[in-house]
Amino acid sequence: MKTVALMPNLTRKNAYPTSVGIIKELNKLGVAVLVDPAVADRFDSSRVDCAEMTDAIRECDFVIAVGGDGSIIRAAKAAAPQRKPVLGVNAGNMAFMAGLEANELQYLHKLTEGNYSLDRRMMLKVGLYEDHDLIRTDLCLNDVVFARGSEIKLTELDVYCENSFIDRYRADGVIFSTPTGSTAYSLAAGGPIVQPTLESIMLTPICPHSLSCRSVIFGKENRLIVQCAPDVRQQACYSCDGEPAIELSGKRCAKITTADMTADFIRIKNTRFWDVLKEKIKT
Repeated sequence: MKTVALMPNLTRKNAYPTSVGIIKELNKLGVAVLVDPAVADRFDSSRVDCAEMTDAIRECDFVIAVGGDGSIIRAAKAAAPQRKPVLGVNAGNMAFMAGLEANELQYLHKLTEGNYSLDRRMMLKVGLYEDHDLIRTDLCLNDVVFARGSEIKLTELDVYCENSFIDRYRADGVIFSTPTGSTAYSLAAGGPIVQPTLESIMLTPICPHSLSCRSVIFGKENRLIVQCAPDVRQQACYSCDGEPAIELSGKRCAKITTADMTADFIRIKNTRFWDVLKEKIKT
């Protein structure tokens, strides 16, 4: 019997009815459904089983995330260490990462038939160092954003590629994105759209105080280092995929590299990236 770990974001208006529809379809297909205890009481206990999500991901064959891009990204990052593929079902707005819309649940039978492809997306690893000691490590599927702290003024961030100084960015901040994240905040900041099958790291400044400051694309093998300009007193922080901000100021620096794991997305429909892009961004 196949097993699915269902991760719905029930704060989304359409997520609950969409999740109920998914459970009904999977039950008809003979697929067991695992949900986290935090949401289990919202569903018919005869149709789902309860398991902590860490255990559910370890035991399942597939993960289904219901929500917008943020929900799908969180599910993908949780599933990546176990190499479990994720199917995103849109219950949000644009949801670039979704493989199905809420009105397309009839395609779920393809999961049990093996009639789907895997879309492997590179991720970034961000290590925070203080006096050469590693404090924490985070994964990013979309981007890591370096920005101002509580003070409303420009940041001054020094960026290095390996041992080469790239530039001092006087700006509202700097975005480092994957090809997947090139259609997110980086796009809004004027960065390039990059086909997600490519593997590269994009640097896009946010509102730079310069006439010549442009986006830069680095190869996936590079190690990038970001720190506050040492001769400028300021507050700065960074956030991975929109998660709570982490302080960068002082003697800290962040090192950005390509992660050694990928986020694997299930693609049931035969849609091309450029078609999805045109559909989601119509203006």
